[in-house]
Amino acid sequence: MRVLCIIICLIFTFNVNADELQLRFDKGNEYFGNGEYDKAISTYTEIIQNGYIAAELYYNLGNSYFTKDSIPAAILYYEKAKTLKPNDEDVDYNLKLANLRVLDKIEPLPQLFLMQWWSSLGRLQNSTGWSMILIISLWLAFGAGILFVAGKMLRVKRIGFLLSCVFGLCVLLAFNFSLRQYDEELNHPKAIVFSPIVYVKNSPDMNGTDLFIIHEGLKVEVVDKVGEWNKIKLVNGKVGWLASADIEII
Repeated sequence: MRVLCIIICLIFTFNVNADELQLRFDKGNEYFGNGEYDKAISTYTEIIQNGYIAAELYYNLGNSYFTKDSIPAAILYYEKAKTLKPNDEDVDYNLKLANLRVLDKIEPLPQLFLMQWWSSLGRLQNSTGWSMILIISLWLAFGAGILFVAGKMLRVKRIGFLLSCVFGLCVLLAFNFSLRQYDEELNHPKAIVFSPIVYVKNSPDMNGTDLFIIHEGLKVEVVDKVGEWNKIKLVNGKVGWLASADIEII
């Protein structure tokens, strides 16, 4: 009985907190609608600090920063929204607008069409999305297998066999993409440059040789970390080191 009371109290507390966060979110939207962008940013940030994560929250915070011409912060939160909703058209559109304001225009290394298509397919979902597709495909493949084994008519068996093959292929694809996306999210995080001008070094040292210059708002891949230095990689293949203070991880 005591355990049941504790569970009920926890559920009630969670619902109250969720309602409070929703009210704060609505208040942030009201601030944004009234042009009080600083208050909107403060409200949205407070919600995030309370542990609430949602694509809509990141998107609205990105919009607030964009209206204040804080392009690096806007791109950061649009990218955060995109990790939760990879195919959201509004997020993609506003992210493209923000990227037009970035000084660096770096062309990615050319890829074979097949490799480019395969990479684009993998980025349609994040690791969580592909994991959900994997679970659903497993259950459907299992059901099709039962249909094949238990079916008494030849036509039913054929349908069951074909469906089990299709869903089995979906399982393999989803498993592959979920592993790739998880590895990329965990071991190769992306970051946004926040310093106006950054001299990228050839070593994790302030006295290292300057290799090239990048500017605020640019998206980079973090491939290594030594102390307060990060080794970054650009889409054109260039690599170098910069201070952790120059970037914000997405």
